[in-house]
Amino acid sequence: MKNKICFVSLGSLPLLTSSQNISYAGGAELKQVLLIKELLKKDYPVSVVVHDEKASPLKKDFEDLILVTSFPSSQNVGFFKKFICLWKALKQADAEIYIQATYPPGIVALYCFLHRKKYIKWLSSDRTVLLEDVTQKTTWITKLSLYVDIKLASIIIGQNQYQKDMIQKKFRKKCVVIKNPFESPDDSANYATKKDHALLWIGTIRSLKQPELFLEIAGRFPQFKCIMIGGKTNSEIALYETIEKKSQSLPNLSFLGFVPHSKIQEYYAQSSVFVNTSVVEGFPNTFLEAWAYGVPVVSLTVDPDEIICNHKLGFHSKTIQQMMIDIESLLKHDGLRNEIASNGRKYIREHHDVKMVTNQFIELLSSLVK
Repeated sequence: MKNKICFVSLGSLPLLTSSQNISYAGGAELKQVLLIKELLKKDYPVSVVVHDEKASPLKKDFEDLILVTSFPSSQNVGFFKKFICLWKALKQADAEIYIQATYPPGIVALYCFLHRKKYIKWLSSDRTVLLEDVTQKTTWITKLSLYVDIKLASIIIGQNQYQKDMIQKKFRKKCVVIKNPFESPDDSANYATKKDHALLWIGTIRSLKQPELFLEIAGRFPQFKCIMIGGKTNSEIALYETIEKKSQSLPNLSFLGFVPHSKIQEYYAQSSVFVNTSVVEGFPNTFLEAWAYGVPVVSLTVDPDEIICNHKLGFHSKTIQQMMIDIESLLKHDGLRNEIASNGRKYIREHHDVKMVTNQFIELLSSLVK
């Protein structure tokens, strides 16, 4: 009898339902949904705790999945209501193993501790191991909650070696690195030769992602098409509105706002360079998507375990001035872009194949219940 598994992934509804009315889903949600899909194929009983958004019915691919609603994503919901609603949802899920990669910290770990359940903390950002919030200013209660998540975890999954080393050094907890799962499109190899000279930026519009830098880049390359995709968050609506307004003054920039993940592939397919301006990440799923579609990555700060440099998958620029140079170099040299496209698809096959990662995850689950 396989253990009942519950993923606490509140923002996953846009990826699990046919609703087009929900405007946020990030990489942490995507990797969990890919894993959930594979676990369902292997007949694991899986539930997901999500926001209560009155969403559309599930897609047919997820017929066996149990959805458990908690609280709305509205910023107006108070802490105690969130706590009570989430606690009830966890009890309703009635699982043996709970997995959480995103917010809210502390509650799921405490529930599992009190009810003697197994709790897996899946790190979503390098900031987590520093006890800093990814989405907003870190308060003392948030630091405490993040600490509880780590200390009460049965096991921790890291996305890169840095996270593993920090968890074992600072918290003396076991941390296993499991790469983000990825499902490459069957025809991805054909996209390397079908490119416009376009720059692509994808990410939630929040200060941590530094979206204003892409506006600066778009202004620096007026001769090239620039595409910007990103939904808003309740905590930084003003920033979204500012970016949207400023983008209108750049004729070569198309600001598309939120785009459902099912429709985002076409933008990778037509782009020549993917730009990441984030201050910090864990392991961006957007990197994997770019490489699958033959798009080199130019990253300002983020290069987990130096894979971009070590596998020749693009450039880790480190400064905005160098980023401009690296982007220009890729736009001018078709041969370099094609070489990186080949490297990217090879890297994904060898390190991120969804079936391979699922088998690693199942081994981890088995180790918890022995």
